Amino acid sequence: LILSLQNATDFDVMKIVDQFMLSIENYNGEVSDLVLTNISKLIFNVAHSRQRSGNSYIETPFPSKSIINIHNTDNLCFKWSVLAYFYLLEETVDLTHLDRVTKYKNAESYLIKKYNINFNDIEYPMALDKIRYFDNKNPDIQIRVYEKKDERPDPLYVKSEERKYIINLLLILQIENEVI
Repeated sequence: LILSLQNATDFDVMKIVDQFMLSIENYNGEVSDLVLTNISKLIFNVAHSRQRSGNSYIETPFPSKSIINIHNTDNLCFKWSVLAYFYLLEETVDLTHLDRVTKYKNAESYLIKKYNINFNDIEYPMALDKIRYFDNKNPDIQIRVYEKKDERPDPLYVKSEERKYIINLLLILQIENEVI
């Protein structure tokens, strides 16, 4: 059982125990006839983890002519990347300065309407584990997220179902001063 705490102020032992007990109550009887009646020892291992998410511009740490790395200063990197994909599907597009947000801001309303893209209720920056919410709201769009390790991209988020539009994104992380 893994309980997620949003920040250090959430670290209340009784709150954790209550969440744990609620999880046990919900589990009892669902899988088998076994029922938990006693806990003799409970050990909490606390680990700090950094959630993976894409937010603003980070320079691509390797040369590439096939990646559009949008120079945004807001936390909408995911949105601009999705719009960039649809922008490039248009018949007449200006292929200069594809790294500029203004390209996609100017076409945003048009692209959202034409391709029926739903960005409603999406939280930014987009966390890797929240992409499924975007997927659920957009049945024609499949998002795939990769990270580059060594010489090949490794999948971080790939759904097996095929959809009309498949958008491949590369997650570049910067931890302190190191780009990974």
